[in-house]
Amino acid sequence: MRNLTDKVTFRHGATISTRTAQSPMLTNSGLDEKITQDTVDYYNMRSQSAGMVIV
Repeated sequence: MRNLTDKVTFRHGATISTRTAQSPMLTNSGLDEKITQDTVDYYNMRSQSAGMVIV
């Protein structure tokens, strides 16, 4: 039986630590088409718990 905490290895060799993924959640969060420190901090916090974070 597969668990959410199992590691996953994709065909191309990349491995993620859990079977969870977070989809993109921010829109128009940049300033003058540049990423802000708040956005970096937001995704940094989310990356601690999800196996994969899509931006």
